[in-house]
Amino acid sequence: RSMTPRMFSASQGGYVLTSHVACNDGALNNITDVGVGTYASFNSRDENGYWWIKYELPEAKVVDFIDIASGNGDTQYNPSWFKIEGSNDDENWTLLIEKGQQKTWNKCQAFQYFIDNTVAYKYYELTIKATANATSCRVYRWRLYKKEDGISSLENFIPVMLAASQDGYIVSAESQYNNEHAAVYAFDGNSNTRWSSGGGAPSWLQIQFPTAVV
Repeated sequence: RSMTPRMFSASQGGYVLTSHVACNDGALNNITDVGVGTYASFNSRDENGYWWIKYELPEAKVVDFIDIASGNGDTQYNPSWFKIEGSNDDENWTLLIEKGQQKTWNKCQAFQYFIDNTVAYKYYELTIKATANATSCRVYRWRLYKKEDGISSLENFIPVMLAASQDGYIVSAESQYNNEHAAVYAFDGNSNTRWSSGGGAPSWLQIQFPTAVV
């Protein structure tokens, strides 16, 4: 369940977005949309040498799932190290998650994490220490969620697929560019391989489970 709506300005309906410095281009609220071509971009760091973006919520809410993603632009500006903290007074902060990512993200790549958090916070801050570029930072998407009761982590929900048919899982696609870009490469756990379709849109990729699942 989304804790942060799609915002069309930095302040909307009691939700407020702030950052350590004004964006170089675009708008801060771009991080709330699903587009792969919109983002918030920064050159200058704060006095501690970091870049940061902060959500203020209308009221304290529990967040235990976060989504952060790259877009279709130059990936060297994406975070290679980040942390997310929560606060109720905007002064004292609790670390919720800290991650060191690969130095250069793939284009249009989403990272999603479950957080072991049961405390409602009014403020959530994303702090970025490093990017591959080192001098500039770009955030395409950062959204906050609350896991619905009864839903658990989807880690290992789909096994690493080494063949198109394996253990009752079946991968298929509308087409493939060649054998080096087969559908199974979307599920092999390797960020250096991929599926590519053999033609133009519309294209589709599918995985069949052994049994029906929610």
